[in-house]
Amino acid sequence: MFLTDAFFWRFGTGFTLLAIALFLIWFLRHSVRRAAESTDWPIVEGSVIGSSLKVIQDSNQHRFRPLVEYAYSVDGKDYRCSRIQWGGLVDLPSRSAAAKVTAHYRSGKAVKVYYDPGKPAVAVLQPGHTGGIGNIVIIAPLFALFGLFYVGFAFLG
Repeated sequence: MFLTDAFFWRFGTGFTLLAIALFLIWFLRHSVRRAAESTDWPIVEGSVIGSSLKVIQDSNQHRFRPLVEYAYSVDGKDYRCSRIQWGGLVDLPSRSAAAKVTAHYRSGKAVKVYYDPGKPAVAVLQPGHTGGIGNIVIIAPLFALFGLFYVGFAFLG
């Protein structure tokens, strides 16, 4: 009764959507936890190597992504990083907002770098902040809901 092509398609779709929801929830928890941990990380002096602005165009919408690369040293070893804050890359809706970020982190500027004492190659410039994860709070439950719908539909439909 259950072993039809429709069953496998519905169940597979539902399972995939549930897996995506679980990954998004894991990513959200990981980002929030790491952001909280970063407020207690050691601080070293670093230097901005370069900053730029990337324009991203999706159909009629433009978004602006500030990119910052910085260098720092921990225990005599040199590192480079480009993470401003936790939560992935942050796209801003206006060029002026993104330009403020890149102007703040202009090339050659001395910056405070918060680094993970267990993995000094992992660092942030803005500890405690999580950017780019707000939509996950909405999207993850939707994926879970549709996933449960498809799995249920596979068994009942």
